[in-house]
Amino acid sequence: MKKIFIILTVIFVIVAGAFVFVNWSAKRNATAMLADLETEAVRRDSLSSMVSATGTVRSNQSAELVWKVSGQVDQILPRVGDEIATGETLATISKTSLPAYIILAQADLVNYQKELETLLKSSLQQAEALKAVEDAEKALQDALHPELTQAEALAAIASAEADLDNANTQLEITTKRPSQSAIDQSFANMLLAENKLSKTLESIEEIEWQRAKISSSQIPAVIRKDIVKALRKALEGLEFQRTQDQLAYNRSVSKYENLLKPADPLDVAVAEAAVFAAQAQLDRARLEYERIEDGFSPADIAVLQAQLADAQREYERVKDSPPAEDIAILEAKIRASQAAIDQTEITAPFNGTVTRIDIQPGDQVFPGTPAFRIDDISSLLVDINVTEIDVNLIQPGQNVVVTFDAILAKEYHGTVVEVATVGTETQGVTNFKVTVKLLDADEDVRPEMTSAADIITSEVQDVLLVPNRAIRLLDGVRVIYILSDSAMKLSTAQNQFADALLKAEQSPLNAIVPVPISLGASSGLYSEVISGDLKEGDLVVLNPPTDALLSNRSVGIAVDAQP
Repeated sequence: MKKIFIILTVIFVIVAGAFVFVNWSAKRNATAMLADLETEAVRRDSLSSMVSATGTVRSNQSAELVWKVSGQVDQILPRVGDEIATGETLATISKTSLPAYIILAQADLVNYQKELETLLKSSLQQAEALKAVEDAEKALQDALHPELTQAEALAAIASAEADLDNANTQLEITTKRPSQSAIDQSFANMLLAENKLSKTLESIEEIEWQRAKISSSQIPAVIRKDIVKALRKALEGLEFQRTQDQLAYNRSVSKYENLLKPADPLDVAVAEAAVFAAQAQLDRARLEYERIEDGFSPADIAVLQAQLADAQREYERVKDSPPAEDIAILEAKIRASQAAIDQTEITAPFNGTVTRIDIQPGDQVFPGTPAFRIDDISSLLVDINVTEIDVNLIQPGQNVVVTFDAILAKEYHGTVVEVATVGTETQGVTNFKVTVKLLDADEDVRPEMTSAADIITSEVQDVLLVPNRAIRLLDGVRVIYILSDSAMKLSTAQNQFADALLKAEQSPLNAIVPVPISLGASSGLYSEVISGDLKEGDLVVLNPPTDALLSNRSVGIAVDAQP
């Protein structure tokens, strides 16, 4: 009996010791978990409400310059980065490769200028009018005595035949195709550009797949958020690279297709027109000779008499001063010829900087071939896409803080200058373009850079602020967890909090108290408290031990809910 009593006593001691140990261990584990609590004091300060979005830098003014004429590039005067002035010549076409109509325009310009100068500064027009009268009189006399006219008609036939031979030669030169080696090289360049674009697209697909996989994984929310952020930055860089690769591929395709095209239709048309004109001139010369071969008819003589009368009237019109309509006609012809000649060179349309050169000396170009990109980077703008939810909060004149992934540890400032009144729908989401003018841009900021912008929509002063990362949902109510007054009195130092709880034998979970709150203005880090049992100096728990709270209290907490 005594032996049984001893055994029972031992068993009781063991059970009691195990109970005490388990209870002590559980409290110790809970307190150890709370030892890593992060807290922050509620404070009063000013708060700026912001709308955050991404955008792209662009220059104040930009132009893509293309060739308007066919030919071979002679010289390129600026280099990338050079500043240029309005009207400055950037590149020219070799004179030996100019189309026929340009050469004709050059000759016409010289002639029209001389005619205008003569018309304004001399009495040549009057003399020519008088000569026309004399020529008409001579033509009438020749008609009455046709022997000399018949000889001149034969000479005109010979001259027209020579002009026809020259026109056919020029047509043959114009329709000559580029060499096969040039075509093969352009095709190879196109394949290389296509391969580079494909690799970039594959990288984008890989990043998007990884982001989708991470989003559905069981990784802790904080770690998953950092991974998703890193993948998003990588994807933004690849999207920028994709745009550049696509442009390069498009240019290579355009160049290859241009080589496969037949000769410039306009040049061919001009050459064919020259052949047609030369043939027509020859036909007219032959008809003219046939007409006068047997002498002039009474009708021919009547026409010559009428021409003489017209020449006499014209002389009466111009003999005293140049007619205003003649001056206007010559000036219009000069402008038209000069416009055609100006196509042989590219000039700057405004003051700016050369940001891209698409050609090299010796390149064969055609109408529409890209040549230069010019940007006015004296003033930089940022185009930001803002969702329809936020667009009504934004007004011109609001201040903006701009940062760039490509420019580390640097912050720029700007102001809203324009808000689009019409949105653009993309994949079911409507965005509005907001234009921001950078006020302190430096040489590090370049057009086409991707930026992050925070538009300050409102500011409040002297308000109670809590960190956004501490806000939770408890049974559908927005709450903040704070340390109870008794817990705060146990120790004045946060790193002594867990030990103080143990010494006081107080439950760690009861030291954390949820306080319902209502929020006002919010920024990326803090929110304004407009109601709730909070006061300045209260310690807010940034990382409450949610699992322990759930297992020891009857209410639920939505840890991942947004503020």
